Amino acid sequence: MQPGIMKSFKFNERKTVTPFAVVGTDNLSLKWLNLRRNKLNELNAPIFVVQARSFSVIADLASSFDDLNFVPSSGDGIGADLNVGSYPFLVTEIGVFQ
Repeated sequence: MQPGIMKSFKFNERKTVTPFAVVGTDNLSLKWLNLRRNKLNELNAPIFVVQARSFSVIADLASSFDDLNFVPSSGDGIGADLNVGSYPFLVTEIGVFQ
């Protein structure tokens, strides 16, 4: 996956899924986090960081957004399962949203 704009979509039927987000450490992801911060907090959504140069970059991200829960991750499986090639995005029981 790579940073970019994607078309949000709804699932055909509700999924049993705990809300989560997928981001990188790029400028688009940082802007998206700023815009979605309150919603991510409200949902208590873990945020999978799929592109970072190092763990220290993720630590800096977590420090800047200390109210959010960041998890280093590989995005390949998530992207393939959801048929999504770009991040950042939020997954809820009703769909995938940017």
